[in-house]
Amino acid sequence: MKFSIIIPVYNVEKYLKKCLLSLLHQTYSDFEVLIIDDGSTDNSIKIINEYTKNDFRFSIYEQVNSGQASARNNGIRRAKGDYILFLDADDYLALDALRKLSNKISQSSSDVISFNCIIDHGIIKKKSILNDGFHGHFNAIKDSSILTVPSNSWARIVKRELLLNNNIYFNENVMYEDIGFTIKVMAYAKDVLFIDDCLYFYVQRPSSTMHTNSIAKKEAILSTCRQVLETQKRDLILLKYNTEVEYILVNIILFVLLPSINAIDYNSQIQYEFVDFILKEFPNILENSYFKNKKKKLKVLLSYNFKGYHYRFNILNSLKKKIHI
Repeated sequence: MKFSIIIPVYNVEKYLKKCLLSLLHQTYSDFEVLIIDDGSTDNSIKIINEYTKNDFRFSIYEQVNSGQASARNNGIRRAKGDYILFLDADDYLALDALRKLSNKISQSSSDVISFNCIIDHGIIKKKSILNDGFHGHFNAIKDSSILTVPSNSWARIVKRELLLNNNIYFNENVMYEDIGFTIKVMAYAKDVLFIDDCLYFYVQRPSSTMHTNSIAKKEAILSTCRQVLETQKRDLILLKYNTEVEYILVNIILFVLLPSINAIDYNSQIQYEFVDFILKEFPNILENSYFKNKKKKLKVLLSYNFKGYHYRFNILNSLKKKIHI
């Protein structure tokens, strides 16, 4: 069997139909779907049974509510396919996604194939380039910068034996578990193929984990960062990539999380906790080569001048829009 598609499900009755239809109508048929129900209390299971009851490729496994990471790990342990693809229940695949991936595999059996996506805002759909300019075959030994591509676990397929042989699973004790998982996958893979195709539709919905704009959700990333660092200290392979891990964590904290926290509460103490964490764990961050084009912003943010920075940032953006820069 070529593909195992793992779908964690938890109270997503409004979105499941589109997800399931994108699998049922694939132009390639050699795959299994492992649906891990994480204790849903809505009609999710009813909808899944309605659409898949006559298709032997779909299996449903129920577990006590334990979180998305636990559900994905459950799927990894049950999977039988050569490659694993993680699909969120509120997203969906391009109808020719598996056929295109199968063709790429037949040309060269890469450990990982990384692809781009379409962000689905409803009426508006926008192409998102996740591969950061990479195209073709790479590995971390020859080009360690591949570790810095966005850490979405669903943006790639991974050989099942790569995960099992290297004991690569999602950490179940943190949120945003994709970060540590993807870093390890990209570090251990001997061959990573980057393709330009947009094979995944990422649906933006306000109630999802990634888009719930609360201080508590943002604060959870700090635990994830600590966990990634602890894992790295015990892993001889990951220890080779200090510069990349440093860049990944600091970039997420300063340029993704802090602006969103600032939009909620200028005076939130978590902003200072984030910066304290960075200064303690990465005292030489300004020397990191990946930040050479962001050094000025980095210095401002690390000086705790959040209000001044974001005020100037917002004014500058407004001016750019007015003069169409």
